Amino acid sequence: MPVYNNYGQQLNDIYHTSGLSASTAYTKDGNLIFGEPVSLTIMSYNPGSWYGWGSDVPAELADSWYQMQRSIFNTYKPDFVGIQEYSSAIGTYNAEDMIKEYDPYFFGVDKITNCAGRAIASKYNILTPSDNLFLHQDGGELRYYLKGHIIVGGRKICIISAHTSYQGVYPYTQCNELLDVIEDEDYVIVVGDMNLRVDEIGDANYNKLNAVWIEAGYNSVSGPEFGIQNTYYNTNDGWHGVDQIFLSSNITINSVIVDDAKINEYASLVGNRIDHLPLVANITIN
Repeated sequence: MPVYNNYGQQLNDIYHTSGLSASTAYTKDGNLIFGEPVSLTIMSYNPGSWYGWGSDVPAELADSWYQMQRSIFNTYKPDFVGIQEYSSAIGTYNAEDMIKEYDPYFFGVDKITNCAGRAIASKYNILTPSDNLFLHQDGGELRYYLKGHIIVGGRKICIISAHTSYQGVYPYTQCNELLDVIEDEDYVIVVGDMNLRVDEIGDANYNKLNAVWIEAGYNSVSGPEFGIQNTYYNTNDGWHGVDQIFLSSNITINSVIVDDAKINEYASLVGNRIDHLPLVANITIN
């Protein structure tokens, strides 16, 4: 398997001129010998609310919204996070600042007509980031995914943050699109608002979509090993589930966290008009 430096260059291609051995890789924080397992904290989070895609948060609540979001990101300081329904402007705040206190690399696309904003951030340099429209659309809100690469301990990891449809066959067709996109990648982290809704009809649809990834050889943070993680805040209508993280088989899931503590106070102010909780996983890159 190729070994990479922090700029995405294969070390076995350049070490003759650079003096590096092919087993040495660099991270943002210094040297790391390839082959040592690396532990990371990753997150998928949709911070939108029923007021709209963030920018519609009432001005009198913008301060509470901003402080709540900043607290979430500062608590976990994820090595990689995918953010869905992102907006750069929340009242008088720049929402990008809510994650910048721990100085991640950032790539974001703000909301435009008929689509929500989206962003990825990482403590590792994000190489070749791109914004991609799914080929299959449900005719409603346009659905996109962000793709890039980070280098962790000499391993080139494909990172994706997706916001898939909730209607009909489109969650499945869009996930199959992602599987085609990552087919040739060695290490893969896919996070997103997958709209994996479990409702009054039971868990069949959730398990069916999970099976698409599991049968392709990927590990699932939300079931079956750790059980279905409820990331839907307001459960009055019977939903749970929703968000997900999928990992290539060479990445181990150590623990999973769904944290609602920091959202409860804010949600009470807005009549529970907030629908997602952050999904956090501690993983090991093998």
